[in-house]
Amino acid sequence: MKAFPEESRAQVESVTMDMWAGYIAAAEAQIPGAESKIAYDKFHVAQHLGKAVDKVRREEHRSLLALGSEALKKTKYLWLQNPEGMSPERRETLDDLRSCALKTARAWGLKELAMSLWHYRHRGWARKAWQ
Repeated sequence: MKAFPEESRAQVESVTMDMWAGYIAAAEAQIPGAESKIAYDKFHVAQHLGKAVDKVRREEHRSLLALGSEALKKTKYLWLQNPEGMSPERRETLDDLRSCALKTARAWGLKELAMSLWHYRHRGWARKAWQ
């Protein structure tokens, strides 16, 4: 990055990257105002969100099993799959689970909301939707 003059680095409007700390640190060290110019790629964001939903599901599944409920048994991939690609039967199962007061359903809803932000063309509208 040092091969680019500082004036050129100041003109950078956006830096797209995955969420690796090394990339973030390099961008912040070399690009003025990088904190507001970093755009994380959709694939890596989806990966992190999917892992978070699965972590909530695993913890909640253990808690429910201790109470004698198997409500989340064999649902791992149901929560990780894109609903648009689901069969009607799987979608119905997901909808039934979502209507329950499950932490996993709430985590899944937040993941879906976050993924919907990629459809916005303007940052302000995406920010408003997230808030």
